Amino acid sequence: MGRFFFLLTLFVGLSSASAHAQASRTFVSSQGSDSNACSRAAPCRTFAGAIAKTSSGGEIDVLDSAGYGAFNIDRAISIVNEGGSVAGVQAAAGATAITINAGASDAVYLSGLTIEGAGAGGDGVQFHTGASLTLVNSVIRHFVGDGVDITPSSAPMTFDIADTRVSDNGGVGVFIVPQGSASGAKGNITRVAADNNQYGVYIDGENAMIPVIATIADSTIANNKGAGLALTSSFNGTIGTTANAILRNSTLSNNAIGFSVSAFYCFLLLNHSSFVANTNLASIPQPSGPPGGYSQVNTNGDNSFFLNGPNIGITELNSTPLQ
Repeated sequence: MGRFFFLLTLFVGLSSASAHAQASRTFVSSQGSDSNACSRAAPCRTFAGAIAKTSSGGEIDVLDSAGYGAFNIDRAISIVNEGGSVAGVQAAAGATAITINAGASDAVYLSGLTIEGAGAGGDGVQFHTGASLTLVNSVIRHFVGDGVDITPSSAPMTFDIADTRVSDNGGVGVFIVPQGSASGAKGNITRVAADNNQYGVYIDGENAMIPVIATIADSTIANNKGAGLALTSSFNGTIGTTANAILRNSTLSNNAIGFSVSAFYCFLLLNHSSFVANTNLASIPQPSGPPGGYSQVNTNGDNSFFLNGPNIGITELNSTPLQ
């Protein structure tokens, strides 16, 4: 009898473990339920429910249009919507829609999401920890705070944001702001529209001793209440180890300030880009204090400047007047 009960207990335990096993590929649908297995035949209803049933390195696919809820990511995962559906992610008032606290070697991939603040949500995407974030073909809008926050706290990370609109947010469209002395970030912002925010793209190297580097290419940054592109740092560090950006084949237009660079330890290269109808073209303070740590703003290629207002601070780069 004892042997029988032992075998029965073992069978039930194995069945339970099998029922809760995580899959490498799961699905969400408007008709799903989070009590399902998240298979194509029995999809989940929310991204949060599907993440719980998806193994590290796995993929969640969207089957049809619906709102799939805010969620947290704690592992390497891909969330993919490439079928033309609307995959909505709406934040509650004051909350973040997508929070990423993944492992040091984890890659996160997000595609085809409509991330909505509805005028009350706090931030769209917060990337705190993980090896890399790829965010493509998405819309991030109507947040009280920022659209995307890249805030490494303990280790460098990489990011790639492409074919995405970040608009109508009360804070920064894309905010890159390391939070620890061992942290840094490197990445690309490509074919992105950052419109109608407080700032378009803001790179803050204040607390970074490892390079913060962003290449912004083929993008439009327009109608922001502050600077379209802002770089800032402190009087600690060296050139190239704090806030750095390359702006290539992009347009900054109708911003309160086209681009803004703080006095020390920032580097900005303007390459084949256009600056149109900004209230002030640039804000670059005249540096004071000991030499050697002044910021550098250089131009390369055929940049164009049209109908911009006056500059704040210096008035020429590489002996070429800003106009």
